[in-house]
Order: sequence, then C-alpha cells, then structure tokens
Amino acid sequence: MRFLPFLSLLLLTGCNPVTLKTITLNPTQVTSNYQTAYSETWECSAPWGGLYTNGLGPEPSNPGEAPSGYDDIFNQGANPLPCNEQEQILYRGQVQFDLSQFDSIVSATLNFNGARSTLNAQPQQYPACIATIIGMSTGTRNDGNGNYYWDYDNEASITPLPYCLTLLPPTYSIGVSSQAREWLHGGDHTNNGFIIAGPNLGPPSPPSDNNGAVTWYNGFQLVILYNPALNPRAPQ
Repeated sequence: MRFLPFLSLLLLTGCNPVTLKTITLNPTQVTSNYQTAYSETWECSAPWGGLYTNGLGPEPSNPGEAPSGYDDIFNQGANPLPCNEQEQILYRGQVQFDLSQFDSIVSATLNFNGARSTLNAQPQQYPACIATIIGMSTGTRNDGNGNYYWDYDNEASITPLPYCLTLLPPTYSIGVSSQAREWLHGGDHTNNGFIIAGPNLGPPSPPSDNNGAVTWYNGFQLVILYNPALNPRAPQ
C-alpha cells in the first residue's frame, strides 16, 4: 500500500511531464508622476515682494524612467519684509505590463535598475536607490489638473541602496507573483501596473529647509514562468 501515492502520481503525469516556459516582458507603459505642496508668505504678493521662482517645479524624467523620491525647496527672502516660498515635490513612477496572453502563471519576477539620482537637485556621480515600496496601482486620480497614477495597495518592500550600481544587473529582482495572479484572476484590480514610491509616502507639505533625494529607475522587465498547456494564447 505504501506505493499507491507514487503510482497515482505516475498515472496523473503519464508519459507527458510538464515542461515550464519562461518569457521576459518589456513594459507597455512607464510614467512619471508627482504631487506638490506650495506656500508663500504675504510679502510675496506685496508690490515690493516679487516672486522667487529659482528651482521651483518638478525635475524632468527621460523616456522609460520611473522616479521615486522628494524635493524640498525653501526660498527665503531678504529682511525686513522677506518673501518666503516653500514647495515640496513628491515623485512616484508607474510601470505597466500586458499580461493578456496568460490565464495562469507559476511565478512573476520584476527586474529593474537605478538609472540616475539627484541629491538636493544636483546629479550624483554614483546614483543612490531610495525607493521603499513597489505596489499595485489602484488606477488614476484627478486633483483638478488631469489624470495621473499615484495610489497603490498590496505593496512589497524595497530595500533602499546607498548605490544603485551592481556588478551583475539587475539592481532589483522582486517577486511579484501574488500581484500578477490577482490581475489574471479577475480580483479587485484592473491591471494598472506597479507604483514605485518612497521614502516619503505621506501627502506633501511645505518644508522649512532645502533638501531632496530622487532616483530614476529604468530597465524594467517582468519575467513570467508558466505552463504552456494552461496558456494556449502564450508562446508554446
């Protein structure tokens, strides 16, 4: 009787063992998104106040880059009637993959690199990776200036790295099997992709100093392991 479980396994598998296949997907969309909080003292609106604009505004992203981080900007005017400006900019990136060819997967792994970074709005020779969260985008929001990606749930932690550079890329390789399966199985999520966020995860608020750290990530790939027999629309 001890051989029955093994015999049952042989009968189930027969002479056709399962052969798994791996495919690497490139993103269909990579976007750069930000939120700001701005304030100024009353002197800025006075005839003698003027308006300081040096350094205000988000840092630009290149195609294929997803940023994460923050810029704190404090422009202090001259006494006795200083026009003080404060602005905090928070950055998040969104990355989306087309999973429509799959009905079932064994696993999913998200790989990506750190392309560049700034410290206090100045480029760093060796980029630092500061993001702390990779989450599932819950869709777009609109605060009055158009739709953009920001909110997320079902997050996985990312360990910040003092330097993004690695001897063997990718910089990050994160298991996202549960997130990918939820997109496939018609859960609570439409596939709006991933959100990269942190280290500041709260709403922006006007700062009282100048500070900042932003990383731009690129080289996104989603590695899918699957059974071709269960995915007739995927490569066989």
